[in-house]
Amino acid sequence: MAGSQRSTNACLTGKYADGWYPWELVPPSEYERRLSIVTKSALTAGRDPDRIEAAQVITYVAGSNQQNVEKLLRSKAVRYLGLFASAAEWANHGVDHPLGPDYTGPVDLMPHRYSRSEMLRAIDAVPDELIRQRMLVGTPKQLLSRIRDLVDVGLRHAVLVPASALVSPADAAFGLGSALWMANRLRHG
Repeated sequence: MAGSQRSTNACLTGKYADGWYPWELVPPSEYERRLSIVTKSALTAGRDPDRIEAAQVITYVAGSNQQNVEKLLRSKAVRYLGLFASAAEWANHGVDHPLGPDYTGPVDLMPHRYSRSEMLRAIDAVPDELIRQRMLVGTPKQLLSRIRDLVDVGLRHAVLVPASALVSPADAAFGLGSALWMANRLRHG
């Protein structure tokens, strides 16, 4: 989504909505900047910005240690999520999106249009840094620290999505357990 469209959405959120619920993970400074647009728009519209719930979808890969995290990042299931990034995002990492230069994101991802070998090649082409940009990656303590950075700039409701749950039942259990552990720490300091 283009920057001007994001600003327009943030303005509309401040003017009309009860919640701000972005799914695109951004650094805390960018989250704060976008939330300030929501806040200013709410004030301009005569609304109390504190009544707008500042949320964030946080897709994450949780491993018990760094070695496990790296193993999860190499899994096809997690790498597949990198195909959700637009061709423009891929270009920021110096590579062409394997699904084409006009690819805009999940709305264009039609797996039935590609052979198994084409999809596997596309998954293998996902840049590692793109994965790390689009989701939080690390041990539960590392993830919690990064979420707290977002809380410090205004996040009030984290929607945790454990991408590592796509890999195996054991990784699903660890990822979901990590979500519960992080939620408890966030609620109780």
